[in-house]
Amino acid sequence: KPSRVARLVILFESLPMPSSKGREYSECTACEMFQFASIYGFYTANGVRLVTEALLFVPRKYGKTTMCAALALDDALFGDYDAQAYISSNNFNQSQICFDMVKSIAKMLDAGPVSHFKVRRDSIDVRFKPSKNYPGRESLVRCLPYSPDKLDGLKASMGIYDEFAQADSADQKNVIASSMGTR
Repeated sequence: KPSRVARLVILFESLPMPSSKGREYSECTACEMFQFASIYGFYTANGVRLVTEALLFVPRKYGKTTMCAALALDDALFGDYDAQAYISSNNFNQSQICFDMVKSIAKMLDAGPVSHFKVRRDSIDVRFKPSKNYPGRESLVRCLPYSPDKLDGLKASMGIYDEFAQADSADQKNVIASSMGTR
């Protein structure tokens, strides 16, 4: 589905990402396009996406956090009606880096007269009211502390696990992944 990949690339390139120089727009690199296409471009004949889990191994300062922030926003804005994107890592401070980027973008996008994002310290609720031609949307993006034994009740549509290569175990990732079963 080239249109699905194109939508993600357009979203990625239109998000003003926070940086040391202020807000900057990123141009999607060939590597990022390949990653987006590999994850979102291939579907079965009956419309089921082939890739449901992806592991990205790229060098430091290669834009993983920026890419993951765009993926979380894409899921919250265009995924399931009740999308739940979770950002996690080996410790809360690491998770907070990606989440703070999503939070900063959500605040900027919500600068108009109507508020669609309720931004909190560790979660963002997204709500668009239904209209004649739009069914509405209620979704969330949440930053998770590392506590795999206390994460019951999740219904993830997307799980982002930053710095997974340094994880002591796969417990947290497995809890998030198993919560996707109801979808």
